[in-house]
Amino acid sequence: MIAKTGYVVELYNNKKIISAYCFDVVKGSTLKCFSEEGKELKIQQDKILSSVPSANTDMTDKDSLKKYLKSVSADRDLIAESISINDLWELCLEDKESYSLNELAEIWFGSKFSDNELYALQRLLLEGTIYFKRKNELFIVNSKDEVNKIIVQREAENKKKIRTNQFIEMMKKICSGNMNEIPKEYKDFSDELVDVALYKKDSKYFNNVVSLCKEAGFSVEELFNFLVKASVFDIDENLMLRKFKIPIEFSNKIEEEVQNIINSADNISTDGYEDFTFLNVITIDDEKTTDIDDGISIEEDDDKIRIGVHITDASSFIPVDSALDEEALARSTSIYLPDLKINMLPPIISENCGSLCENKNRKALSFFFEIERILDTFEIKKFYIKKTIIKSHIRLTYDMVDEILESDHNLSLMYKIALYFLNKRKSEGAIILFRKNVNITVKDKIPYLSYFDADRPSSVIVSEFMLLANCYSGKFCHDNNIPTIYRNQPAPTPEEIATFDLTSEEGKFRVRKFLKKVVLASESSGHFSIGCKYYIQVTSPLRRYVDLVIHRQLKSFLDFGFPYYSRERIEYIISMANNSLIDSIQLEKDRNRYWLLKYIEMHRNEPQKVIVLRTSPDKVYVRHCDTFLEVDIPTHNPSYYCEGQIAEASVVKVSAREDTLKLTFNVMSVS
Repeated sequence: MIAKTGYVVELYNNKKIISAYCFDVVKGSTLKCFSEEGKELKIQQDKILSSVPSANTDMTDKDSLKKYLKSVSADRDLIAESISINDLWELCLEDKESYSLNELAEIWFGSKFSDNELYALQRLLLEGTIYFKRKNELFIVNSKDEVNKIIVQREAENKKKIRTNQFIEMMKKICSGNMNEIPKEYKDFSDELVDVALYKKDSKYFNNVVSLCKEAGFSVEELFNFLVKASVFDIDENLMLRKFKIPIEFSNKIEEEVQNIINSADNISTDGYEDFTFLNVITIDDEKTTDIDDGISIEEDDDKIRIGVHITDASSFIPVDSALDEEALARSTSIYLPDLKINMLPPIISENCGSLCENKNRKALSFFFEIERILDTFEIKKFYIKKTIIKSHIRLTYDMVDEILESDHNLSLMYKIALYFLNKRKSEGAIILFRKNVNITVKDKIPYLSYFDADRPSSVIVSEFMLLANCYSGKFCHDNNIPTIYRNQPAPTPEEIATFDLTSEEGKFRVRKFLKKVVLASESSGHFSIGCKYYIQVTSPLRRYVDLVIHRQLKSFLDFGFPYYSRERIEYIISMANNSLIDSIQLEKDRNRYWLLKYIEMHRNEPQKVIVLRTSPDKVYVRHCDTFLEVDIPTHNPSYYCEGQIAEASVVKVSAREDTLKLTFNVMSVS
């Protein structure tokens, strides 16, 4: 199609065919045109759909030219309305496979037809591709099957468009407060919105949702707030929980299987278990703990002492390869969030028949240490593991232990022994980073903070005896060639270790930056910060699947002299557990941070105490004293601050949802 100066041409503009007047041709291929919409356009010759000399004599007045071009389009649209493209298709269907535009015009109009009639037909053919499809300069006749398929597709597209417009209107009503939820029949749209809220630009629905939001009158950045208004999200919705698809409840299949296990619990064999209910076993936990899996006993005969670390035998309630076992592997760990607890095992096991409840006989795996006291030193002479029946005689909390420690001989002796082994580990290179810890609890959507010191006596007793059980069990597995799951932590470089300073908060901060991540492996390479060559975990089988697996290994070895799982199976369990644990750790970290930021939001108008951890040329790195969150504060005078100082700051911006905290120093606030 060749156009010249003074020709009226047709072209696609915004998916619509319009008329334009060519007032110049540049280099033979580029047309300068004035469109019926009153715009000047540059068009390549090969983009022109039609070209005829203009019948208008006055091309200088743009208003009259625009009016003329609109009349050309109107005339052709009117002619197109008189053409039945369906009838034309039926006339052509049994004759040839393809036709030129002129041939089709001749079939419909006869041998004589005007330019307007010709290009009116072309408009109809190009804008409606049900019956014909264009290929180069020809129009291919679609078969009956093709036409039926296209009609069905167009009807579906039209219904989808109508439905989409209806949903957009609902979105507008929700934004204005005239609706408060999305009807169930529009769940597919709702799911797309949720997917974008979770995965942002990584969602395959992102572009579509951006368009929906725009049509509804808000940006995609406001999508979360819209979903709150639509009752899809709670204002404190845990998006990570949805993103990782972590189940909270247990399926009916699991519940039924667990009920069968509970019904037969009294009949579970105790063969091979020794009766140790005579021991004065105590449990020490937080007062809110409901799944109690470890207890401690101490026996003293002059300078001979026997410490027992007793761990509930959760494996006796969980058949290998059962649905419950597979579910526990998939979850891998219990997850403790400020506003939610997600159990690895159903509560009827973890909080009832599998928990070391007070004055209840329980099957356990007991780790015994026979210790000889020589003056103020303690030496482990013998370590062994037994399958036992025990009974917790009293449940203590950390606070209770700290209160009665000095007046209770057994607790006092436990603390003395634990402290000895703690200092021994420290002297042998273990990294002890005791500091005050913050606990977050949420009630009625309000976060509350409480604090405890990790080096208080009760915590030292529990942590050191659990570490002893884990370290000695790891060596036991290694020495007896039992495939197991080690927790390895590579050592920092000697140059990094040389800079370690554990005498101050800022020193401990720097040390933490150098410590490597702990990894699960079937071979041991040592755990640097604990100071243990063979470190495994056996002390929380109600909360960690890895501990449950190691219990099975140890029990099988005690009963039969060989482990239950092969090394290959252990490798598989490690790979499965690693994936779940990574998500769980990230979830706990992010959710804790969310509620800590929420706490600051509630107190944003109050002065904020911070401790200086380090300085740089343009900013100071600090720890928020209430929440222990760490953040940069820009400053033009970093030399005014030094490590360890307490300063006062104000909140510039804080948003738990956006994971944002910005502070600024108050003037002359350093102490």
